[in-house]
Amino acid sequence: MIQRKVTEQIMPWLGTTKILNIKGARRVGKTTLLRHLEQQLKDKGEKTLYLSVEHQRHLPIFRDPSVFVRFLREQHSMGKGKKLFLFLDDFQYIWDPIHFLKQLDEMTGNECQLILSASTTFHIMKTAEGFGSDRRKKFFLRHLSFAEY
Repeated sequence: MIQRKVTEQIMPWLGTTKILNIKGARRVGKTTLLRHLEQQLKDKGEKTLYLSVEHQRHLPIFRDPSVFVRFLREQHSMGKGKKLFLFLDDFQYIWDPIHFLKQLDEMTGNECQLILSASTTFHIMKTAEGFGSDRRKKFFLRHLSFAEY
């Protein structure tokens, strides 16, 4: 994998209470970046879960935040010991993503860290500005730079 410059900016924020928001145009490598970050955490013995919302958006767990949190607690031992690093790729495909994110954040607290990716073409980045700006850290993934190439 090509070492992306933004990875160095993201790494210090993993393990904090911040919601990490990675946005970028389509096909710039957001999914690859999430998978890379997940693997780095797994290599350190951390508990991770990657979900592609685009491919699983019709599952009942993505319709109600309380059902989603129950799924995390029962199926992935969230809240039992280590913090869960939750990667939600293509978060914009969740119906009413801002409401979902607010409730998810309230229900999980420090039991999990949310790492989200979304396309820059989606309105979540604009409408989410008012929600928890002190809780979120935003990163922008661009096309490969000359140095990265």
